[in-house]
Amino acid sequence: MSRNSDAPNVSRRQFLAAASTAVAASSLAVGQDSDSAQSHLRPLTVGPYTVTIKIRNTTISYTAVDGHGQPVNMSNNGLIVQPGDRVTWKVDVVGGKYHLTILFLTTPLMDANNSALYAVSGTESDAVTNKIGGIIARNASGSFKYSVRAVDDTTGLLHSDDPTIIVGRLGPREQLKQAKRELGEVQAQIESIEQELEVIIEELKN
Repeated sequence: MSRNSDAPNVSRRQFLAAASTAVAASSLAVGQDSDSAQSHLRPLTVGPYTVTIKIRNTTISYTAVDGHGQPVNMSNNGLIVQPGDRVTWKVDVVGGKYHLTILFLTTPLMDANNSALYAVSGTESDAVTNKIGGIIARNASGSFKYSVRAVDDTTGLLHSDDPTIIVGRLGPREQLKQAKRELGEVQAQIESIEQELEVIIEELKN
């Protein structure tokens, strides 16, 4: 049998209000001290970056990791990088064997000799040694659409898409989208904590 004779006489509303205020204060701290607070929410990303193109039937999706193996946000299939970062691509197909080509009309990529790269290509063997990629040019800035052409060697099917590389800081529209997304994440965290607190309060009543 649980005991509540020593529990402080705090009402449910007071308890939830105090807890919610504490959570909100922690959330606001992200904007006040971004260097310390954001490091707890998500690790700072740093190149090189590896983009994985996942192909299942006729569907193409993207994921990316940074140099520490941490997941990187690819909102709207866009990868945000900085000049000097290295970016490589690989494909995830059921059979494991493929040929991949990445094509740029206007390219931010350069090779080790500082020559512009408008196309990089290779197979799963090249991807293992990070050969399908290049370095973001020091003077690159803005958004760069590129074409993905991946052939699944098991099925012989060609899969194509047109994602984006964004070099530099997010523009105002992208910043607003990111802020809305992060606000939704914070609100979901608050709701989850409130639900947990309600359970704790009910247990204290018994």
